[in-house]
Amino acid sequence: MTGQSETLQHSKVGWNVINNYVVVPGVAVPDCAPLLVEDQVLFTSGSARLRDGFEPLLGLSVKLMELNPEVEITIVAHTDWIGTEAFNQRLSDARTGAIYDWIINQGADPDRLTQIGKGEAEPVASNQTEAGRAQNRRAEFQVRGLLAG
Repeated sequence: MTGQSETLQHSKVGWNVINNYVVVPGVAVPDCAPLLVEDQVLFTSGSARLRDGFEPLLGLSVKLMELNPEVEITIVAHTDWIGTEAFNQRLSDARTGAIYDWIINQGADPDRLTQIGKGEAEPVASNQTEAGRAQNRRAEFQVRGLLAG
């Protein structure tokens, strides 16, 4: 692939993982690779309680850190604009906390994890439609150190 954008999508009952990347020969390898997870997969609307069946998805981050001691992960959560700005900020903070707590309870090093709640501040789609709001409810895992060499 020369300068082309490639999208990998893996779908399984109950969850989706989307990883977008661009490979350009001669360009330095980035220090961060974002992994986007549709937020409604992990949480019900308006809740920070992890849904049943999330373990295989979050378990990937635990395994990634176990196999790659240099990897660090930043957990970033976003919401749509339903509710007040303050509520959505608290909700995204609580969601990153729930993910963080689950990962460290599986034995991951907490010093290699960071959490950032963005609230409704960085939409990727219009909040005017249900489809757009669904896209805006998301968690991102920014993986650092995996591509280091």
